Amino acid sequence: MLANDTAVWEYPDGSGVIPIAEDNIQMVAETVKVKVKKDTRMEVEARFTFKNLSDKPVKVTMGFPFNENWGEIFWEDEAVGGPNAKDSLGFVSLVDGKEVKVRLRPDATKSEQNPSWNKRFFFVWDVEFAPGQTRKLTTRYQTDWDRWHNVDDQFSYTFTYITTSGAAWAGKITDAVISVEIPKKLARPTWSEESVVYWKFSPSEPATTSDWSRVAWHFTEWEPERDIVVTVSGQGYKQYRYMMIEEICSLGVEKPLADEDIRNLFVDYGLPKRYTIRILINTLYARAGHKFKDKDWEAVFKDFDWYKPRKSLELKDLPENYQKTIEAARRVEEELNALEERVKNGPYGRFMSEFAVMFFYPPYWNFREEDISRYLPPDTAGQRAWLRLARNAFYARAGYQFQDNDLAEFFSVMPWYNTGLDFQGLGPDEAEAVLNIIKLEEKMGFR
Repeated sequence: MLANDTAVWEYPDGSGVIPIAEDNIQMVAETVKVKVKKDTRMEVEARFTFKNLSDKPVKVTMGFPFNENWGEIFWEDEAVGGPNAKDSLGFVSLVDGKEVKVRLRPDATKSEQNPSWNKRFFFVWDVEFAPGQTRKLTTRYQTDWDRWHNVDDQFSYTFTYITTSGAAWAGKITDAVISVEIPKKLARPTWSEESVVYWKFSPSEPATTSDWSRVAWHFTEWEPERDIVVTVSGQGYKQYRYMMIEEICSLGVEKPLADEDIRNLFVDYGLPKRYTIRILINTLYARAGHKFKDKDWEAVFKDFDWYKPRKSLELKDLPENYQKTIEAARRVEEELNALEERVKNGPYGRFMSEFAVMFFYPPYWNFREEDISRYLPPDTAGQRAWLRLARNAFYARAGYQFQDNDLAEFFSVMPWYNTGLDFQGLGPDEAEAVLNIIKLEEKMGFR
């Protein structure tokens, strides 16, 4: 978690600091450049221009906040803890080009930003301003993306730069540029058979390079109300191939499958429906002895004793019952492609990947009343649409069949949507999450 410098009041005994507003000093400008050092480790240089607006000398204690479990860097020396943070982060502060000594102090406030399980600390240093003086401050440090990954190949990387701390200075920030290089290791946005990945930004959509290697924000006359957040989240599905191939073989594939059979194939797995079709078709080709040009698929089928590749086969070379099943699969695949295109180009298309990943599990724990707003897009129309989809997604997870065509089509492309379930209502956790969404919709005037 990265942050703008802010003003703090330091206890005389050095036991802690408290962030405060500073009415005499303005942050005139800031330029933040975040570059990849290695893998997901980042190097940050933040340059600030501050001006004393008063006709008197002003001494300010600057503070740079960070949390105890900040990215991966701080935990390099977990046993030492807070006092070793400067060494772990490589934190350096310069005033008018000269390095100044910094002190490490705990945050003495009690707030949501300083929870007991993730205590906040500050690097602090003193800066003196003559009347009307402008000074240049630079901070440099290293950090990492916060991340998690589970056994179902669901993952999330989050990069946060706290800008709201900059609102404590006098006036508005005249000009601010924040540029973030994206590690090559992080998956780019995709909606494919084998994975779904989405990127999400706050407080607004940034400018991006064509290859998604860098994102940037430019603000003028800015009063930051929301922090800069980049989220890269995704869900992979390749790990399910072996189980599905075994089940296809156990189905009795000697009997042709009809279109409806294929539409309902493996809905319990929560996989993209086009991917189940791809696995079905490739399994039939493999059982007929097809030699795959794709080395990945070739390697998968070599793990099965029955796979005896002979040569590259065409559809006409397969047994007649296999041909009929594949022809049915192709028809269903065309239906799915057309449906996905309609949803993609419709009002909810921008949320397809996000909801496919976010609701792979029922995420009711993310929908506490105080948490929901952090997921909302910046625009009003997007907020209204997102909340409507989120509220109904809990019903979709329970197998509800929608009468509204836009909802029915949107959830039909969700890999986890299973209309074969017998809808029995929502559980208590899901019902509470829906109620919290409704409360926020009412508060925002959407209901």
